[in-house]
Amino acid sequence: MFFTAYFDASRGDGITTVAGWLGTTVAWESFDIDWKILLAQYDIPYFHMREFAPSVGPFKKWKGQEGLRANFLRKAVHIIGHSVHYGLGCMIEDAIFAKMNETYALTEVFGNPFCLAARDCLAHANLWLRKDQRGLEVDYVFEDGDEGKGCLINVLKLNDPPIVPQFAPSRGPSARLPLQGADFAAWELLKATKIGEYTPLYKHRASMKALAQIDGMWGKYGEQDLTRLCQELKIPLR
Repeated sequence: MFFTAYFDASRGDGITTVAGWLGTTVAWESFDIDWKILLAQYDIPYFHMREFAPSVGPFKKWKGQEGLRANFLRKAVHIIGHSVHYGLGCMIEDAIFAKMNETYALTEVFGNPFCLAARDCLAHANLWLRKDQRGLEVDYVFEDGDEGKGCLINVLKLNDPPIVPQFAPSRGPSARLPLQGADFAAWELLKATKIGEYTPLYKHRASMKALAQIDGMWGKYGEQDLTRLCQELKIPLR
């Protein structure tokens, strides 16, 4: 069985989140078909939460039409829920990363909060893949526009074994449509973090309740978590 994990990042108010979904290549092929049909039904070229939330861009015509917006999200969640095997997400406050970087060489090892959160997602994906079966092949695909691409490549080279991430656009002619589902997860995780609750993801939008049945890991790095990680990995002190 071949798996692919798709991830996107979302940032705001000094918080960085990375989130996405893990599924088989066969399931993602089915997702592509269903997602294209959904976009065609609602006459929109793509789905992107940064534009959907404030009703701008292709969603401008939906402003104030809460019933329409809710129905679209419900169908989008249904497609995601029937395509993925595992959800993954990690968030970290930039201030906490900066504070811990004064004691440990975080920037030298992880680069920035995005790379640290992305690495955490991949680590938990590997834990899940090894839980019941071994030797499963997996590709990791990130949104090509995420800031920190070069840094992430360097960080994952140090993994044992090394991981070579892929990068692709979420919109346009060569879009990898599952990245639009990853954008949804990253946005929701950021929103949940802003209001003080980062888990479970599905609590913060009614349509997300359908995802409650999906197994997943939605993590958060606090100071104690980062300290423990640095000690476990023997990150050098400054």
